[in-house]
Amino acid sequence: MLVVVENIRTLLDTGAHSSCLSLSLVRALRLQKDVMPAICNKNLFTADGQPMKVCGTILLSINIKGLIVPFTFHVLERLTHHLILGIDFLSQTKADIDMATRTVTF
Repeated sequence: MLVVVENIRTLLDTGAHSSCLSLSLVRALRLQKDVMPAICNKNLFTADGQPMKVCGTILLSINIKGLIVPFTFHVLERLTHHLILGIDFLSQTKADIDMATRTVTF
């Protein structure tokens, strides 16, 4: 399991079923050897239905204000954000999203 010490601008996406990491971030952090290849030709889909090829998965521990969370992310070639936390991550961490104050607590 890896613990990455970087500040990464992240998108919390309640419309995304799966949490994803960009291949370019994996390369920048030199973590290519830690990516487990995709077992099948799995695709995820954008909000408008376009397929996105999954390169593999990676197990990372991320630190959110002192909360260390190990999680397996899908690695994708093209993402608009380097890290997207989807419903799978938000559910596992029991995140509480307060729309009125625009805050998230874990």
